[in-house]
Amino acid sequence: VGAGAILSSGSGLDGAVVASAPLASLADESPAGTARVVQRDDGSEVLVIDTTSVPVEDAYLEVWLIDTSVEGMISLGPLTGDHAELVIPAGFDVGAFPIVDISVEPLDGVPTHSGDSVTRGVLQQ
Repeated sequence: VGAGAILSSGSGLDGAVVASAPLASLADESPAGTARVVQRDDGSEVLVIDTTSVPVEDAYLEVWLIDTSVEGMISLGPLTGDHAELVIPAGFDVGAFPIVDISVEPLDGVPTHSGDSVTRGVLQQ
């Protein structure tokens, strides 16, 4: 889907796709789905993830946006299935944090990135 395309899905999310990325498995670099930033009519943005989620034990999958130096990052929330629509905080510059990362997070109550990434892609605007 090219930038500026209109997204209309069965989930009721409509808007313009302003950035997109193919996702790849970090284990073997095989294709692992897509990520799209959809800008709604009200100006808010949503990260739409379509991927085959990896089953994990005693952990969960979390979606992050990371800067190009791989130092700054923000969690958008858990990935609980093969499709997710995660709201991007108002005023957040996705262009400065173009890396979409899915990590395995242990159930330890620690809110920082575990360092165990399984899927990644870079958003192109």
